[in-house]
Amino acid sequence: YFIYATFDEAETICVANDGHLASIHSAEENVFVADLSKSGTEYKNDNELTWIGLRQANYPQDTKWTWTDGTPVNYTAWAAGQPDNYKGLEHCAQVSCPAVLRFSWKLIFYRPTAII
Repeated sequence: YFIYATFDEAETICVANDGHLASIHSAEENVFVADLSKSGTEYKNDNELTWIGLRQANYPQDTKWTWTDGTPVNYTAWAAGQPDNYKGLEHCAQVSCPAVLRFSWKLIFYRPTAII
């Protein structure tokens, strides 16, 4: 699928199709996900990113990062200055396309739409 959805909508769509948003556990997987997402749409700026399944599900009670599929967080690829939790509102992660942030991750509020 290459559609725009909020984080929660994106995860719901994935679960309805017997999956989850991508969990990434290595640099190779990170490049694969970024390349796969790039193949389906044209990125014009850093506002067009792809959701991955990384989130702070129980913020602010728990600031721990978790994958939506329950696998351990054993790899990260944060962009410079991330995670920054801008204004206390960013609790979901996105992966960038190669041309924008070179496969790095950034935080975003869960309501804006991104590509899945």
